[in-house]
Amino acid sequence: MRPPSPASPPLRRALVAAATLGLLWLVPGCASFGSLGTSEPPTAAPRLSSVPEWALASTRRDDESAIGIGSGATLGQATRYALRDVAARLSVSVESRLRDVYREVEGTSVESLEHVLETRVLGARFHGWERTRSAERDGVFWAEVRIDRRRLIDASLVELNELADQVDARLAGARGSAISTLLTLQATATDRDRVSNLVAVVDALDPDFDRARWDRRRAGWRATDASARRGLVFEVRSDPASAEIARWLESALASESYAIRRGECGSEGAVCIDIRSEIEEADVANRHVARIRSFFSLVEPGGSVLRELDLTGRGNSQADRDRARRAALDDLRRNLRRSDMLTGLVGP
Repeated sequence: MRPPSPASPPLRRALVAAATLGLLWLVPGCASFGSLGTSEPPTAAPRLSSVPEWALASTRRDDESAIGIGSGATLGQATRYALRDVAARLSVSVESRLRDVYREVEGTSVESLEHVLETRVLGARFHGWERTRSAERDGVFWAEVRIDRRRLIDASLVELNELADQVDARLAGARGSAISTLLTLQATATDRDRVSNLVAVVDALDPDFDRARWDRRRAGWRATDASARRGLVFEVRSDPASAEIARWLESALASESYAIRRGECGSEGAVCIDIRSEIEEADVANRHVARIRSFFSLVEPGGSVLRELDLTGRGNSQADRDRARRAALDDLRRNLRRSDMLTGLVGP
């Protein structure tokens, strides 16, 4: 018997994956998660009479622990399924908090929430599990796993406070050249996302957690971040093949209230983004195929390149080459939005 897993949307699967992967972070003295093995051949559904009594009677949660039950062809596999079971149960209680956090902090739409969770929630760590019971019945192994709620809360609070101190320090140092300020703010945005993850985890697990205090602290970070960004000016330079993606990037940055300059880079106090592209088109199996490979660079006023990004967009159309190229451009824009280059600059 594997843990119950009714059909669920991709968002729920992402949360379960996040919580399960979080179990990789274990406290000393516990068995290694990796040692449980990754090969999981299917097992036949056990007869009810062969299920251990404790597996049927378990409440799977008490005031001190979160409990999971699993079965498999080996004890390692049964333990792995038990971990998945408890992770799935924890993820249900964390999900609503994550939705609240990201709607409040990021202004995230329902449509983009799934992508936000998939790409950012993996920072949440789950600590302190132990296998408390095991049995073998008719060739099927059973395992009960418990996660100590207090240890999980305490470990998450330690990480939360360390991250928050790091955010404070980085925001305090967000001064200097335009590019150094930008890179500092982008690093801070990543830390703030991780803080949001942990706030949601602890809020779901600890009834005494002071969520309002952390809401005020994050609001202060947003105000400091916004103040620093108001002084940023972007210059976008491109070759002819990159004209369309350059116009889109300028529009996306302008929509976030950044000042934009066109033409040559090099102005003091400005962040230069240089774009160079290669476009390939072909006819394959009665379809028009397009590939756009673009190279994005953050360039200092003196000409030094601080960061480079190589992205590709692909598209095809049975109708004509223009549609294939537009599809490739749309794919390139999606990839650029999700890239490190625009972290904290342009919304999902």
